[in-house]
Amino acid sequence: PSPGQEAATPPAPKAELKASDSGEAKPPSSPVQPAAATAKRTRPSGPAPAAPTTKSSREQEDEAARQLVERIEEKTKSLPDDTELPAPLTTEKIVEATARDFFLAVMNGDARTITANAVTPFVLENQRITDEDELFQTWLKHLRTKRIDLLVLYGIEVLSGADMEKKYGRPPERLAALPWNNPKTWFAIGNLSGHAAIALFREVRPNEFFLIGYTD
Repeated sequence: PSPGQEAATPPAPKAELKASDSGEAKPPSSPVQPAAATAKRTRPSGPAPAAPTTKSSREQEDEAARQLVERIEEKTKSLPDDTELPAPLTTEKIVEATARDFFLAVMNGDARTITANAVTPFVLENQRITDEDELFQTWLKHLRTKRIDLLVLYGIEVLSGADMEKKYGRPPERLAALPWNNPKTWFAIGNLSGHAAIALFREVRPNEFFLIGYTD
């Protein structure tokens, strides 16, 4: 350009025409903008893992046990000071429980249980027995002579030898050969369907009583 003349602005380039499949020229399409990236969706696989605890399972168990002890101690403090424990069973109650098991065995015709809780020498009615096998066979025969299906136990009275003699007189002659007046010997009088059945028990070991005689 000459001095003083402005440079001419070059013309904008013409868009090129592209031939279509049909032979017609088409302007170029606008450039395709990239699609926004979509967030990747994943299916939940379950609850999120719990955050790690600061205490081990062993420490948690110890803590729970300590809290339980504290609660028990708190409740114990609220109990009155004069709280009494159940009184231990008396000798009479122990003999009564033993006698009840025996009379129930008689009502069930259970000669084996009776023999297992008896010691020899044994007196059954007017017969003295020193052998355990003989005692079992004798009880079998004795029970077969009774209408045990009609027996009902109405009650049991437990007496020492001295109390027995004071209340009812001396025991029957068939039991007189046994040490009935020994401090370790006790009478249990069962009311079987209105009929008195007398069992004699001896303390073999502390608070353990075994049958040594019987008459009804």
